[in-house]
Amino acid sequence: MLPSEYPEVQSSPSLKQLLAVQVDMQFVDLRTLLELPKAESQGGCNLTAAGVLFNVIAGSSVCFYEASAGAFTQRGDRGARFVGLLRRFYPFGNEELSIDEASDLPWGLACGLAPPPSRSSARACPRWRLWS
Repeated sequence: MLPSEYPEVQSSPSLKQLLAVQVDMQFVDLRTLLELPKAESQGGCNLTAAGVLFNVIAGSSVCFYEASAGAFTQRGDRGARFVGLLRRFYPFGNEELSIDEASDLPWGLACGLAPPPSRSSARACPRWRLWS
């Protein structure tokens, strides 16, 4: 399902149109990237897919998460909005990291600001073992 098809936006034609024109295509592109690698290509576009996903989350955190006119001009709260969106809407139930670690990590890594997870977190979560 594409964002413009979500039941929550069906009663708002303007929002539905915005999503259809500006956001749906990004989800289609991401789905295509996630199908890689294909036999005829060498690259899996993993970093590209992660970048697109971070951009969608970041854009959503400004445009839709606790949206206001000030959210578009107030640049100092971008990291807090990104993390806030993840904490509120990401399904953390199956993650081996704590909500704090899991929600802070993508923003920091995307910006090149976060150190890798602690060694205890890396041992607890096989996906982060590359950092240890």
